[in-house]
Amino acid sequence: MAFVPAPNILMVEVRATKELQRIENRFHINCFHEPTLTDIQDVNALMVNQLGSLWAPNLPVDVTINSVFYRSLQDPNAIQLEVPFSPGIQGQHAGLPAANQNTICISLRTGAAGRSARGRLYWLGLSESQYSINTMEPASLPAIVGAVESLRAAIAASSRALTIVSYVANGVPRPGGPVYFVVTNVLAVDAILDSQRRRMPGHGT
Repeated sequence: MAFVPAPNILMVEVRATKELQRIENRFHINCFHEPTLTDIQDVNALMVNQLGSLWAPNLPVDVTINSVFYRSLQDPNAIQLEVPFSPGIQGQHAGLPAANQNTICISLRTGAAGRSARGRLYWLGLSESQYSINTMEPASLPAIVGAVESLRAAIAASSRALTIVSYVANGVPRPGGPVYFVVTNVLAVDAILDSQRRRMPGHGT
């Protein structure tokens, strides 16, 4: 798909490994102006804090967050930067790491109806002690949802917004360009485990 500008939007990729397999979470932040190096530096500071203090304690020990990649979607040649972590931010949740594909989906909700106004974030990985057979343990799921919500709130407190960028409606590209929906709430639709096959060894990246 050809590049489609998304003015004011900063794309963020949390790049990690789980059992040596490369995995990531990608989301979008509305800066409400063309993203600058200062925006990237500010967002990176809050990302380091959130990932280290709230994400890592809920990630298995075989997950290491190695960097965060930032790209302005203002135009094809806009600013981009990858910030590596040395050492990486390692998961701290005790217990045997679960298989790479086992995870839980966190729903990103806005004040608007329709699938275009919702997003999803697949948690980077789980320990086996965080679930029982096919269902998340009662204490584990709220902790993960809380970590994602804390990131949303921190972005909002920085006068930016975690945002759903919708490029397509009813199966066709939006003729006037992408439409934005501000994320106002994050939740787990249910406690049933989800699967990300591309995170399995030998799949995806």
